[in-house]
Parts: sequence; structure tokens; C-alpha cells
Amino acid sequence: MEHLSASVRNTILIGCLVWALSGLAQTTGLTAQAQGGSEADKAALYSGNNNFERCNYQAAIDDYQKCLAMNPDNAPAHYNLGRVLGELALYRQAINEYNQTLRLLPDLAQVYFSRGQAYEKLRLFDPALRDFNEAIRLDPKDVDSYYGRGFVLAQMGQTKQAIQDFNEAIGLNPKNQKARYNHGLACEKLGQWENAIKDFDSAIAANPRNVDAYIQRGNSYARSGQFEPAIKDFDAAIKLAPGKLMPYHLRGLALAGAGQLERAIQDFDTAIKISPDYEVNYYNRGQSFARLRQYERALADFEEAIRLYPEYERAIRAADDLKAKLK
Repeated sequence: MEHLSASVRNTILIGCLVWALSGLAQTTGLTAQAQGGSEADKAALYSGNNNFERCNYQAAIDDYQKCLAMNPDNAPAHYNLGRVLGELALYRQAINEYNQTLRLLPDLAQVYFSRGQAYEKLRLFDPALRDFNEAIRLDPKDVDSYYGRGFVLAQMGQTKQAIQDFNEAIGLNPKNQKARYNHGLACEKLGQWENAIKDFDSAIAANPRNVDAYIQRGNSYARSGQFEPAIKDFDAAIKLAPGKLMPYHLRGLALAGAGQLERAIQDFDTAIKISPDYEVNYYNRGQSFARLRQYERALADFEEAIRLYPEYERAIRAADDLKAKLK
């Protein structure tokens, strides 16, 4: 990010963010608003910003509220208060502050972006989508808004459109790994395994300790029938996060796919120890036992899966088929 002057930096914060804001030009309107008012409310605003940068959230809230008590139309105070509230997962209150900011300054893309992000956290996808659309209309080069809209579209099941937005974000910033990673997830949903693997390759190259990228690349390998590289990726994920459920679960499936059933059962055993109430692990272990013709053990697993999830249709069918076979 470009170096910001002290006044701009104190108006639009750059610390403690999950999604980095982009576009220095967008800060101009809020900076101009900060010039009005008394020295006392400016001091409260700057103190709030300094506390926000240090992640002293309650102190920042107190400062912004003090500023707004003196000057209710201080747009930067409303905006940055919204961002603090967002950091504390108080998304509805954050939206109220963004509404106040837009009442005063209706044409700032970054405020629509921030409000869209808050709506997304509440899983209110339609208003989130409208806000990201408006942010992109106001600033067609904003990487984060394309990423945000793509993320929302993916959750709405509009996977192809999500991929288009992730491509836009990557085109604007080829080093944007969050967009590339989510592009890979979207490609997985469409069964585009080769494209997904390339995206996860990039994520791993950027961060060789990215556990989720190893898991997803391994899943793409396995789903495309490439069990050996899939197993290696799950090995890497387990080495990095030995207490995580999913690498054992997925490696068990890959091992079963490769015909290594006893090793697969060992992984399902570990997965069950980590998460004893996850019915799918019992079902998958049961399938491995059945392929080894250990039918009683397989049936016990299918029945346990059904006990945990009485509407588990695959387990019900597998248990019924096995009971018929054992008659």
C-alpha cells in the first residue's frame, strides 16, 4: 500500500484489517470531512484512530462516540466506528454506522465495500451483492470489491459468475492469493480439477504452510483419480496440522480409492478419534471394511452412522444391502 500522510492515515485507518482497503483516492472525501468541526472532536477522532491501529477496540469506540457526541456529522468517525464494530463481529451496528457515512458521503466506494462485507458476514447476500456492485461502479479498479462480490456469488451458488469476478481481481493484482484460492474452490465446484490444482499450486508457492491449500489440492487430485499426489498433499497437511480432521478423512478416501484399504481404515480410526460424532467417517470406514469382506464390522459402522444421523440415506442403503447379504 502507498505511504499515507499523517492526516490521511489518521482519518482512514490502515491497521487491524482482515480485508485490506485499496485506493488512496477514495480517502479524499472522508479526509475533507475531517477538516470541519472543533479541535476537540478532531482530537477524539485521531485518538480513536490510534487506538484502532493498536487494536484497542473499546477505547477506539469510546473515542469515536465522544467525537460524534460533539459532531454527529463527522463522516470519518461514523466510518471508522463501523469498522471497529465489524472487527468485533457487531455487524448490524457496523451497518448502521456505514449508513450514516453514506448519508453524509454517498459516493465513496470503500464505504459500500465495507457495508457489503458486513452484510456478507450476516449472510444477507442480496444487499451485500448490491453494495459490491455499487463499489465496483464507483471504482472499477478496486480489487477487494471484485473479490467480495465473487465470494458472495460463490455462496449464492452462482459459481461461474464468481469465477469471473475472481479472474477480475487476479487480473488487477496477480499476487492476490485469496482471490486465487477462492477461484480454485469455485473451479472445484464445477469439476474443473486441473484449473483448481493450478490455483492451489499458486497458493502453496506463496505460502508453503497453507494447510487448506494442501487439503484442497489433494481433494482435486483425488476427485480426478490422481490418488498418489493426493495422498502426498494430505501427508503434508497432516504434518502441518496433525490435529485437524479433514486431512485424515480425505486421505482415508484417497487411500481407499487407491485400494490401500487397511491404511484407509487407520485414517478413519484417527478421524473418528478427532471427531467421534461425525457420521461420515463411520460410513467410509464401513465401506472399507465391506470391501475387505469384514461384514460385521462394516454393518456396525453403518449402524453407528445412522444412529448419529438417522436420515443418512447412503448409510441406510448400505446397511440394508449388507443385511440382505448376511441372511
